[in-house]
Amino acid sequence: MSRAVVFMPTLRAGGGAERYAVSVVTALRSVGYDCTLAHQGEVTQEWVETQFGTDLAEVRLDRLPDLPPACSKLPDAMKSLIRDTVWHRHVRLLDADVFVNCLFRSEMPGAGRQNIYVCHFPHRLSIEYQGALRRLYMLAMNAARCLMLNGGGGFLNSYDTVCANSQFTAHHIRRRWGVEPVVVPPACPDVQVDGIAKEKLIIAVGRIEPVVPGVPNKRLDVLIDTFAAMTDLHRRGWRLVIAGSCRPESHDVFAGLERRAEGAPIQILPNRPYSELKRLYSSASIYWHAQGYGEDATARPETQEHFGITTVEAMSAGCIPVVIDTAGPREVSEGVDGAALWRTPDELVARTAAIAALDETQRAAIAERCRARAHSYDEQHFRDRFGRVSEDCRVVSR
Repeated sequence: MSRAVVFMPTLRAGGGAERYAVSVVTALRSVGYDCTLAHQGEVTQEWVETQFGTDLAEVRLDRLPDLPPACSKLPDAMKSLIRDTVWHRHVRLLDADVFVNCLFRSEMPGAGRQNIYVCHFPHRLSIEYQGALRRLYMLAMNAARCLMLNGGGGFLNSYDTVCANSQFTAHHIRRRWGVEPVVVPPACPDVQVDGIAKEKLIIAVGRIEPVVPGVPNKRLDVLIDTFAAMTDLHRRGWRLVIAGSCRPESHDVFAGLERRAEGAPIQILPNRPYSELKRLYSSASIYWHAQGYGEDATARPETQEHFGITTVEAMSAGCIPVVIDTAGPREVSEGVDGAALWRTPDELVARTAAIAALDETQRAAIAERCRARAHSYDEQHFRDRFGRVSEDCRVVSR
């Protein structure tokens, strides 16, 4: 049996990139690979099933080695080089026929006989650093990385295939890396729970994190402020629920969002199990998404939602998307009659109010069109697409 190693150190973050890695594992298992999922920190089979709704009982979970505590005091570039060197040596020992790197912004070279790089969005390969000493230091670090890890070349040279998670990402891979990718959108399972009636509920899903300019963020603050001002919807029984993962270090952010929501029919639900999230999707009528708001999508495309897996999940449960008019959310909802796009909070208010004003029969018709669109991103379509990529690798490695 061919061996595959899927590399996802940040698995415990529980976001879209991590879900993609879990889907890659199940796709490889479905075509006969013996799979190992390499991760950092403490992860159990039970946690994976709770977080992602996926049973990985036949998959080995391999914990990557922790770096010595002294490394935490090193400069980022040096620490990154040491980390990648340690992890690369560790993964090489797993003797993979196919190695799949799913880590965002990773520059670790391939560690298998055939190597696939899953690109969630391409980072810049060359950066102009300020100051002569800084430039000299980074030149030295890049040279050391090339010699120690990449055989004198760039990390991309070690990969046979680069996969993009969307057409938006593929466009920027071509621009930044000069590589022709294969587009394999994430697997988005049908999350509809039968027997749950639609309510006057708007849902937004995303990590609870601080807003930092130039860094991707779900802009939950914008959604809370917008809905808090929609008092006409409050009077008609509409409410907003925000669900998302929240790390301990982001507790102050969570507390700040709760303060913003005071007095409005808004709930913020951190770290809920996937089963509860599915029920929320199933009872919600409208889905909101705001990542990319306040950022320049042309100058800083990395700040946008590169695919938008939660948008598709919501659509699969019959939620009508009212999503920001950029990148992935636009790509996955475009062409669905009744879905809505927005660029300003005023447009978000107007588009949402128009959908809320429809009768239940009209909203149900749009919901069915959303479910049909979401079906093209389901697990089977992902397995077919990624299965073709992995099969090409298996043929080459024979």
